Amino acid sequence: MNVLISSGFRWWNAEAAYAATLAELLREAGHGVWVLAPSGTPNGERLGALGLEPIGSIRPGHPNPLRWPGELRKLADLQLRHRIDVVDAFHPADYLLHVRAARRTPGLRVFLTRGGAQTERNTWLNRKLYGPWCDGVVTSCEAIRSRLHERLGLPLEGIHTIYYPTDLPELAPPEERRGQRERFLGELGFGPERFVIGVVGRIAPEKGHDRLIEAMAQLSVNHPEA
Repeated sequence: MNVLISSGFRWWNAEAAYAATLAELLREAGHGVWVLAPSGTPNGERLGALGLEPIGSIRPGHPNPLRWPGELRKLADLQLRHRIDVVDAFHPADYLLHVRAARRTPGLRVFLTRGGAQTERNTWLNRKLYGPWCDGVVTSCEAIRSRLHERLGLPLEGIHTIYYPTDLPELAPPEERRGQRERFLGELGFGPERFVIGVVGRIAPEKGHDRLIEAMAQLSVNHPEA
């Protein structure tokens, strides 16, 4: 299978990393993989460092509409030249051109992947983008899958979750881990009896820190040691 990954992000963020990881895994599985990403950007540089060598000469989400016909021709030519079977677009702004280009390649299937925490607006365009205009939607977690179903009315059978994979390091022996935990708690000024819950994420509404605060308030009633 030949797959075109469209990673139209300028910065190396969580969604760009998700697109790169799926591209790597598809390549390792023996599929042909090509990646679109803007040239001269942190995203393009990281993809190059991973050996994915992004194609930066095509910009499906070009900010100048006058350039769209030319980008459409280049995109359609690329799909035919490499006999692309599946396009997976990670940036909604790029997706419209991919849908148009797919009409020029018989049998091509186009998917839209949603890995970000930002909430989608319930608009006519989004209902079309995530609904009848694509062959399926991929999400990085069940929370996004449920959100798309509830907000846009998409059928759950058309939304597929592919979790973000990670390699777990080999754990140290229990005695060593216990010592590491006690040293860490000591740095925070806590005794070994403390139960610590942490969250990693920038302070932004879509990260759900308000939910964490609400949950901690409930948890502390029965577990004051947390």
